[in-house]
Amino acid sequence: MVPLLNLAFWFCCVVYPAFSNSRCVEGGRTDFCLDIVSPGTLNDGQVSLRYMGPSFDMAFERMHQAFPDFNMTHTYLYSETLTKSCYDLEDNVQLLLSSWYYRRSRYKKCATAIITPGCFEGYRLNQMAAGWNVPLISSSSVDITLSNPRFSPTWVTTTPYPGTKLKDLYIGLLRQFNWTTVFMLTDVGPNTAHKAGADKLQFVFKSTEIRASHFLFNSSTNVNYTYAPILAQFRDVSRVMLFFGFMPHLRRLLIEASGMNMTNREYVYVTIVLSDLELSDSDWKGGTDADNEVARRAFSSVLQIVTIVLGRGNSQYMAVKPEYDRRFGAPPWATNRTNELIPAIHMWMAAYAAIQMFEQILNETVTSGQLSDMYDGAAVKRRLVDRTFATDIGPISLDDDGNRIPTAVIRFFNTSSMNFVVSHSSTVRNREFAWKKVTPIEWYGGWDLPLNEPYCGYKGLRPECHVLQGSQSITIAIVVALVALTLIILILARVVYLRLALSAALGDTWWKGTMDEVSFEVSEETRRASVASGDSQRRRPSFVPRRSSAPEKDAVIESFSEEYLSSWVEGEGRPAMFRGESVWVQAVRMAKVPKLTNRLLIYFSELNKIRHVNISRMKAFYPLVSHLVFIRPFYYKGSLSDLLSTMNAPSWEYRGFLLSNVIQGLEFIHHSFLKLHGRLRSGVCMIDNRLNLQISEVEYTGTVQQMFGRSHNISGVSSNDEFAFWQAPEFLRHPSLPLTQKGDIYSLSIIMQEITTWNSPYSVHMQMANASGYVLTPKMITQNVTEETEILFRPTDARHPACSGGLAALIEACWAAQPEERPDIKTVRALLERSEGVDKRTYAEKVLDQMQRNAVELEEIVEARTEDLQAERERCDQLLGEMLPAPVVRELRNGGIVEPENFEEVTICFSDVVGFNDFVSSTEPFSVVEFLSLMYNKFDAALSDYDVYKVETINDSYVVASGLPIRNANRHAREIPLMALHLLDLFQGFDKNETLQVRFGINTGSVAGCVVGIRAPRYCLFGDAMNMASRMMSNSKALSIQLTSKTASYIMDDPCFALTCRGTISIKGKGDVTTYWLNHGPVSHNRILHAVARRHSFARRGM
Repeated sequence: MVPLLNLAFWFCCVVYPAFSNSRCVEGGRTDFCLDIVSPGTLNDGQVSLRYMGPSFDMAFERMHQAFPDFNMTHTYLYSETLTKSCYDLEDNVQLLLSSWYYRRSRYKKCATAIITPGCFEGYRLNQMAAGWNVPLISSSSVDITLSNPRFSPTWVTTTPYPGTKLKDLYIGLLRQFNWTTVFMLTDVGPNTAHKAGADKLQFVFKSTEIRASHFLFNSSTNVNYTYAPILAQFRDVSRVMLFFGFMPHLRRLLIEASGMNMTNREYVYVTIVLSDLELSDSDWKGGTDADNEVARRAFSSVLQIVTIVLGRGNSQYMAVKPEYDRRFGAPPWATNRTNELIPAIHMWMAAYAAIQMFEQILNETVTSGQLSDMYDGAAVKRRLVDRTFATDIGPISLDDDGNRIPTAVIRFFNTSSMNFVVSHSSTVRNREFAWKKVTPIEWYGGWDLPLNEPYCGYKGLRPECHVLQGSQSITIAIVVALVALTLIILILARVVYLRLALSAALGDTWWKGTMDEVSFEVSEETRRASVASGDSQRRRPSFVPRRSSAPEKDAVIESFSEEYLSSWVEGEGRPAMFRGESVWVQAVRMAKVPKLTNRLLIYFSELNKIRHVNISRMKAFYPLVSHLVFIRPFYYKGSLSDLLSTMNAPSWEYRGFLLSNVIQGLEFIHHSFLKLHGRLRSGVCMIDNRLNLQISEVEYTGTVQQMFGRSHNISGVSSNDEFAFWQAPEFLRHPSLPLTQKGDIYSLSIIMQEITTWNSPYSVHMQMANASGYVLTPKMITQNVTEETEILFRPTDARHPACSGGLAALIEACWAAQPEERPDIKTVRALLERSEGVDKRTYAEKVLDQMQRNAVELEEIVEARTEDLQAERERCDQLLGEMLPAPVVRELRNGGIVEPENFEEVTICFSDVVGFNDFVSSTEPFSVVEFLSLMYNKFDAALSDYDVYKVETINDSYVVASGLPIRNANRHAREIPLMALHLLDLFQGFDKNETLQVRFGINTGSVAGCVVGIRAPRYCLFGDAMNMASRMMSNSKALSIQLTSKTASYIMDDPCFALTCRGTISIKGKGDVTTYWLNHGPVSHNRILHAVARRHSFARRGM
């Protein structure tokens, strides 16, 4: 596998335009070497190598000056084709980095570190670093997953943003002022960071004394959003609001709160600014003067947490900023692009500090004689964490997980000066975050800060604050009596209704049927569709059901062969014929004997009234002694799960259509007498012939509950079963819990994720696990989902490009860990309709439009297949053209016979490598092949500049001719010498060590050409001219070109050549022959100049 990755890397970085920039400084010591690699993008944002590279260069050169005797290499790993953006880097970092690591580790054992500017540090990069035991140091990552030491044993970060330390800022503030009950308000609009931070805080609060209520709103869906309902809820449960959103939305909220008398001394609104570079003391302004005055007073109820990423007035970076600016404007980092971004000072300074910290621990290992620790990524992390480093940007403290402890302040609004004032600043006590008081807070009207709960309670209903009067007591008694009377009337009405319903149900026998109506002798079309859909298809049984009458009340059917059904796999279904149409028979094994109760008969009567385009109900039902048998419609296109595995990803319009179908179907279920589904998954979302999605098994949960009671375990799913992927975590932890609609919402989120990504759930996790060398089983996935951890284990969010942020946020809300945090189905549908890219047309319009799109897609498929066929034909022609001359290929393609042909005047060139036999005997075969491949690739590329034909290569021998198979008058005598000089220049630039040398021999004469052989045919040349050219090569000298007098006679007067007579030499079988040495003439040919330029280019690239 590793050689394949090595080959893939060579293909990406050599054949395609790509670049890997490395600087290697080697000293006198060879007992220790250090490789630092920085993967990234070249120009994608302020954390790309274009902006972070100068700071890396400065810090690395400083580290080399501190350790001049060490062999150090710093490599920027990127590709102009594979890492254009952060998303490209995410997809290809495993390929690029593993190829680099393999090539480095193959030749020497060095300490290695991955120091990345950010952009992307995800599961793959982290797993690779952990697997290699290599330290991974990031200067801008705030990935919550990476901060978990269980997943990231070698990862640390120097980013100034709080990331996972956000909880310390808030918990420290709340404890500072003794607030334990808070109301969290989060904007889930365009910035997903707000919700991510709020969700993390809410999870952390559960393990503390802090109780939190969480409310979400979407500012992007309604410009004139009204906060009054939210404020009313806030007033009833808390006096401390944690606001996660932008300042303009906070200003509007405070203006509305002022109108509800909720900006007085009892309320406080806490917000956060993640960077002091974004601070503005005029955020409270905007709109009319009247609004500004209201906002000025309302902002006196605000506390603001500010993260200090650089610090106003910070001059420490001025010592290094001029050098950074110089490097940023000079090669290799300078570009001619317009609209350049301004370098983010705090980001490149964090990158500079990352290498400084690494330099300090390297110095510690050298001083303590523990240099071997640098080969251990876990040991490097242990030296980095739980300490404070002195850097050029000031002190940097890391906690024991590798997160940087943030620097922050708390500010309050001074209504007199109309600006914010710092009241508290952060500090580190015993390596932990803490707040330190700076200035007393001037609260609203000079009062003290609000209490956690007012004296009379949030609603003002404490008995101490209210004394009931006599008339009020009488009024309450009357109200209680009326309520009791109403309840009695409702109970009596319910009894009457049940009796009437039972009477109607006894006469409604639509679900009954006789046994001889079921036949497993299905049509061939049905059988093919069953196999194609991927359902569990067993051998056709020879069983023929015996006749039986329909079941009466409290009767159990015993004639459906319990023994036969017991041979079925649990949950298996099979195709059959029922009343002349194809159906699907599903048998469910039960531990108890089923009974037809009155409630079940009423339930079936109500079920018969169901009519909805996205609902599929059963056709018949048979209760046996130990099985429940459901007869359902047969769907030739299978289920959504089958579609995912057999159909290429369709257009986003059709995906949106499927999303609307499944949500509309579930909404109907939740609002009907069914109330819930209970077993929702992609396997029960059936696709009909019109490509509509219909939810099946809607009656299963209700049927079992009516028979055995609501406490019965309906799901029937074990942790080893892939069906558990769709089960909510609360049911996986406690299977005996009664099913709920919020459980359906969780199942819906997994289905929505499947449709959006067009992939089965957790398939990405399994692929990544396989790539890392271990197996991720369904049981392991279920256990991860079941665990209540800080980081939720959910399917990977590989979003479709057309998928809006609102839809992605909706999916995440639906799979929340706590059921009460999940929206109801009505809210889900409302949010889906407001999401971009989701089809909002009627059902008929969708079907007609889908048929039109299908026709267009079929035409495109046919056209694509035709283009593929043409491309394959062209590739075949190209390959044949490399093996045989074009006229020969045309003759063979036309079915003709290639006759031998005599060529009166051609020029032939032979070359070989001097000392090749000794090189082969002392070198590994792989290295010999690699040498010849590189040399011949360069030679072959040069031949395109000349009118020549490559005849063959045998070991180190390289044979080229000109003047055939297409005659070119006398130009052959000039083309071959020009080519030989070109190849000699290329070889001199190729082999720097000069351990091997090439020599050439050239002759002009007549030859015969023909195709030899039928299998693997070759175009061969025969004649004395070939032998003479071979003798010229074998009698030539290293790095020289020898030619015969006949060839020399053609180019004697050509200014591009300089001929030197060697004299007369003895040639075996030819006697004494006069030969010449060939060199460059006084006038250089433009193609020779091109060859020299290419040689220098190879030298610069280290080829």
